[in-house]
Amino acid sequence: MTMHGASAVVQSTAASEGRERTCRGHLKSPSGILGSFFCVHRSLGPEALWRLDCNEVATVEAERVSKIYREGSIEVVAVREASFTAQPGEMVAIMGPSGSGKTTLLSMLGCILRPTRGSIAVCGRRVDGLDERDLPGIRRRFMGFVFQSFNLFAALTAAENVQMMLKLKGFEPAAGRRRALELLGAVGLAERAHALPRDLSGGEKQRVSIARAIAGDPPLILADEPTASLDWKNGEQVITLLRDIAKSGGRTVIIVTHDHRVDPFIDRSVNLVDGELVS
Repeated sequence: MTMHGASAVVQSTAASEGRERTCRGHLKSPSGILGSFFCVHRSLGPEALWRLDCNEVATVEAERVSKIYREGSIEVVAVREASFTAQPGEMVAIMGPSGSGKTTLLSMLGCILRPTRGSIAVCGRRVDGLDERDLPGIRRRFMGFVFQSFNLFAALTAAENVQMMLKLKGFEPAAGRRRALELLGAVGLAERAHALPRDLSGGEKQRVSIARAIAGDPPLILADEPTASLDWKNGEQVITLLRDIAKSGGRTVIIVTHDHRVDPFIDRSVNLVDGELVS
């Protein structure tokens, strides 16, 4: 995933935590922050409020999805007819060597990339056919993202990085500050809340990004190589934290990795080789 793409997701994703109100089939933030940025297309109607806890259905389900890039007569298949399902409370790893299509598949599951073929459902509803303008609302409402390179804003403290995401969800400043501190406490960083990213270790930066990802209690956490930039001592802390998020909160955590040291911490893994899932 490119830095540009990741930054766009950081700035445009959040779960509404039920704080939004309906308006003629749209969802809007209570404070009007970002205007229609918080709206979901009216074609979804009231069902845009579907299954926020995702407890009764698969959190995410992909059926025979492919991603094909074309330039003139050249066709590159990044992912070929991959089928994948993840349930609430489950931690799943998508494994494979570099260039195998792992991040492409994760990006399709996260509504960042649109599949060329196939279908994707989030909490029991198809999302692959939605209008492009609807997808930020789906990401904000249902997903949290963790990136290999952390993607923290250098000029903001740890608390401010988390609070910025809460602001996008419609939290008032005072409530956002309180909630940001609570989330940082939950990942063991209460005493580092006012530190800038340059003063944090790699493991601390990744824990800040996890606190940002779980803001608003989204049912789906997507992590792209969350331990790749860390030594294993810090990597183990991060993967343990992600496992605890899945088990204690009933969330679905999907990680992309080629690091088999995570095997004892996950429920299961799928392997991607040359764009194809293999058993």
